[in-house]
Amino acid sequence: MRCHKHVNFPAVASCHNGCGRALCQHCAGQYDPPTCEFCAQHIITTQTADLQGEIVRLRRRLAWYWIVLACVPMVLLCAAVDIPAMGILFAVPMLIWSVGCFHQVLGSLLRATGFWVFQSFQAWGQTYLVGGLILLGLSPIILPIVIAIDTAQLRELSQQLPPNQP
Repeated sequence: MRCHKHVNFPAVASCHNGCGRALCQHCAGQYDPPTCEFCAQHIITTQTADLQGEIVRLRRRLAWYWIVLACVPMVLLCAAVDIPAMGILFAVPMLIWSVGCFHQVLGSLLRATGFWVFQSFQAWGQTYLVGGLILLGLSPIILPIVIAIDTAQLRELSQQLPPNQP
């Protein structure tokens, strides 16, 4: 059997990715495990697309964090100058965000423990409201930390992209 790319050289391995193309010593040594160029390019393209999707998701999440974080001083300012209608306008996105975050935290906790605490819809509603309000109060502390963590993760993912990708 001969190498699929270098027909003058004998094959010493076959593509590990499942296509079974024959690889010479040079081709087999390019990737670990031995992979043909076609499969390697496919893997790189797929991983690049996955990384780009993760980067887009992180950028959107960071944009929402900044929007919510920008609402914190507006709510405080509106409360200080006694403009309740404007305060409510800025507080609503923050409350939605905090209830969403609480939903993720509570869902993770309940999945991890397998324990369902509440039987009634009213108890769930009260728990979400109280948990959301607690997270809303902690958002000036939590959001900068989450933004820093996600920014570092975004930077790390961006460095993993191949150089010819934007």
